[in-house]
Amino acid sequence: MGLVPKNLPKTCDGCGATFTVEHALTCKTGGLVVMRHDDCRDEFGDIASKATTPSRVTTEPLIHYGGNEPVTRQANGASNTSNNNNSSTRGGEERGDLAIHGFVQRSKTAILDFVITDTDAPSYGHQPSKKVLEKAAKRKKDKYLEACRERRRDFIPMAYSVDGLAGKEARAAEKRLASLLASKWDRPYTF
Repeated sequence: MGLVPKNLPKTCDGCGATFTVEHALTCKTGGLVVMRHDDCRDEFGDIASKATTPSRVTTEPLIHYGGNEPVTRQANGASNTSNNNNSSTRGGEERGDLAIHGFVQRSKTAILDFVITDTDAPSYGHQPSKKVLEKAAKRKKDKYLEACRERRRDFIPMAYSVDGLAGKEARAAEKRLASLLASKWDRPYTF
């Protein structure tokens, strides 16, 4: 089991289970996964607002599914759209983590959605971390890419491991962000 950090809480603040290092790395309700997700989103958004302008970066942008009908809120908080559209995607709405206008292309908004995964989880067996991150990014693309394309937006899945290993698209986005910063600050950029 290895070394155990001192002063760990006895129970998880998210789900109430016994709190261990392993649980902290895998719990989707509490623990470190949710905090790491929010930290990645907030930090990337902060740096993006410095690389572009703060008004070009928004958090939790809506990703609409379906045709051009407006999404209506029902009394129970669920969203609903008319089924009379020609879209191949489902009705309703979801939220991305960040929207950055002009990030990939001028006059086009990129939607970034972060996913943090424990590449050492038993459910992944002995798959290489790279493969686990590729699958996590593919799940995000399967869920959001078509809806973003319908709205003429770019979609970037930001897949990271709990250890900080970045997936292919996340590394490319990091390089793009570094390039924008270097250009704005009139500094040389090499990767």
